Amino acid sequence: MELRKYIVRNFIARVCFLGSTFLLNIFFSRLLGASGSGAFYYAINNFSIITLIASGSLESGMTYFLSKKEIRENELVTITLIWSVIAGALSAVLIFFYYNDFFPSSAYTSISYSFLFIAGNLLTTYFSGLFFAKKEFLLPQLIPAIVNITILIFCGALSISKDQNNISFIVGIYFAGFIVSGIVLGIFFHRKYSLLFLFQRIPFHSFKKLFRYSSFALITNIVAFLAYRIDYWILKSFPSAVVTDGAIGNYIQVSKLVQLFLFAPTIIATIVFPASASASGEDSGFNSSFKKMARQVLLLNILACAVIIVAGNWLFVFVYGESFSMMYKCFVFSVPAILSITIVRIVASYFAGTNRIRYNFFGSLIALIVVAALNFWLIPLMGINGSALADSAGYMAYMIFLLSLLKHKG
Repeated sequence: MELRKYIVRNFIARVCFLGSTFLLNIFFSRLLGASGSGAFYYAINNFSIITLIASGSLESGMTYFLSKKEIRENELVTITLIWSVIAGALSAVLIFFYYNDFFPSSAYTSISYSFLFIAGNLLTTYFSGLFFAKKEFLLPQLIPAIVNITILIFCGALSISKDQNNISFIVGIYFAGFIVSGIVLGIFFHRKYSLLFLFQRIPFHSFKKLFRYSSFALITNIVAFLAYRIDYWILKSFPSAVVTDGAIGNYIQVSKLVQLFLFAPTIIATIVFPASASASGEDSGFNSSFKKMARQVLLLNILACAVIIVAGNWLFVFVYGESFSMMYKCFVFSVPAILSITIVRIVASYFAGTNRIRYNFFGSLIALIVVAALNFWLIPLMGINGSALADSAGYMAYMIFLLSLLKHKG
């Protein structure tokens, strides 16, 4: 009964968050077009890998140890506030001076944009992890959703004039939304759990435990991120005669659509992680329930993919615009990836909650190697469709690996 309550709350919050994110995505796709939105989201992709590294994956350790009640809330809040500001500021400065040495130049790499994105995402991610450990799944997703809708309404009104200065202002508002979400989440966490919102001395043993767990989670998450996003950089490395900017814009939108299919598995995974951590992997009833939920979510995504395959040929152009006509075929090649990631997301969360995150690392590494190798082989032959096919192969390998371990090790 308790598990069902958490699922319902997480479902409501996830619908609000993903719905608002999807609407914002459509707004920027229509505002900037395929080529312009491709450059915009490519810059955000680069910010995201830097944010992941800067985070140290501390949210994983925070959720794990707070669920097990081994580190106090006040200590974790102190780490959250200090780390978010310092890591965000340092990352923004490094991006400002060294971004062009590693990535193509972009109009979206100002020091203010990067600080707002990185510090905001760190605050949001860390406080969300603390909420999840408390089995509070509504606020961490509802608050960013409200911020997104507010931005959408305000920026929608500004975009009517199509003034270039307004477009720059709209982009600035978008980036500011990240830090607003993080700050509001922090205020709600403080009020809900009556914490002394003061910087406190953190015992060395707590610091050591947190960073030991989080450091391995970081390595795993970086490999997983690269497996999921390395195709962006590989596609960008090919000349425009092979892959145009418009094609990359189409591909990125398909990738974002794939994230919508992770709606249901993410709901289950968010609950499975703290629940399996507190159960120490020994509750056979819980293990049986989570396997049943995984099967149900897989069936749901199979049906959803079938609907898109039937309707997507006209639907994508209708929703995104004429410049996104390449999305349909690319999506079809991405279907095996969607179904594989559905299972991977849930099983990986279970292994992380039972302190077997090493399985996720090796699975991500397998996916990364397969995806990277096949991308370089298939893109010259099939363009963005080859990249989608490479992703599908990589995540199928990852899924088979995790399911084999689950069957033999439980």
